[in-house]
Amino acid sequence: MNTLRGEISTIVILTTFAVLAVATLVTTTLNKEVQTTQTQASGTACPFDSGIPVPLGKTESDANNAENRAPISQNRVLYDSLANTSGFTQVTDEGVLTLSKTDEGAVDNGVKNMMASMFGYKPKRLVAALDPPDGGTYILEVPTDSSHNEVKMPATGYDIGGGYEAMVVFAATDRVTLHVGRHEYFTGTKNCANGKTCSGGYCIYVKGICVDQQIVNAYNQAKPAQKSAGADLNPIDLPMVRAGQVLGKATGSSVLVGVRDNGPFISIFKPDYWGGVPEVDTGPTSGTNPTNT
Repeated sequence: MNTLRGEISTIVILTTFAVLAVATLVTTTLNKEVQTTQTQASGTACPFDSGIPVPLGKTESDANNAENRAPISQNRVLYDSLANTSGFTQVTDEGVLTLSKTDEGAVDNGVKNMMASMFGYKPKRLVAALDPPDGGTYILEVPTDSSHNEVKMPATGYDIGGGYEAMVVFAATDRVTLHVGRHEYFTGTKNCANGKTCSGGYCIYVKGICVDQQIVNAYNQAKPAQKSAGADLNPIDLPMVRAGQVLGKATGSSVLVGVRDNGPFISIFKPDYWGGVPEVDTGPTSGTNPTNT
C-alpha cells in the first residue's frame, strides 16, 4: 500500500513539473513574440552599414567668403534643425498634406524633382507637415514602408565637383544634414568679394533614418575640425556624398525632411519637387512619428 502511495505521489509530482514546464515554455514563447512585434513596430532595425567608405573633401577655399561663416560652434541649431521639433506647429492645409498645393515663387530648375529623387516615389498623403517657429515654410513627414524605406541623396543641378553632390555638415545615428555647396557654414546677408550676396547653397535635413554608419564614421572623423572652424577661417575637410547614394533607411513608418536655401525652409510640398516618380500609397499615416524624439 505504501509503495502504491509512493508511486501515485511520484506521478503527481512529475505531472506538476510537466505542466509547469509547458506553461513556462508557452509564456517564454509569447514574450518573445511580443518583444519581436514591438521591436518591429518601433522600427529600430539599426545599424545600416553600406560598407562603402565616405571620403572627405575640402570646403570653401575662398578666404574672402569666410566672413559669412556661421560655424556649428556658434549656431548648432542651423546644422541640426530637426533635433527637437516639439515647438513646431502642425499644418492642416490639405493642399500641403497631399503635395498638391502651389504658392508664389518659381521653383529653381536646379532642384526641381529633388524630393522625387530622394525618395523614389510620391506619397498620396503626408503623415504630417510642421511649421517651424523661425519662419519659412514646412518640414514634411513622409510616410515609408518596408518597400520604400531608403532615403537617398537627391540629384540637383549643383554638384560640388568630382562627381559629388553635397557635403555632410552634421550626422548622428538617426539624422543627417547635407549641404549642396562646398561650405561648412551657413551664410547671412553679407556681401562676398565679388560684391554680391553669398549663396550658401541648399541645406537638406533628414530625420528618422538609420544613417549609414560609413557617413557617421566619416563625420566623426571631421567633427573636431568643424567644431573649431570659424576661429581661423581656414577651409576644413568634411564628408562628401554622391547623387543617389543611400543616406540611410527609415527606422519607422515615416521620415522628416526639410530644405533651407540660405535662410528659411523652402516649400518642398510643391508638386514641382515631386515629379517623375510614381504616386504610392504607403499605408496608414498614423505610424511611428519621429517629430519629438
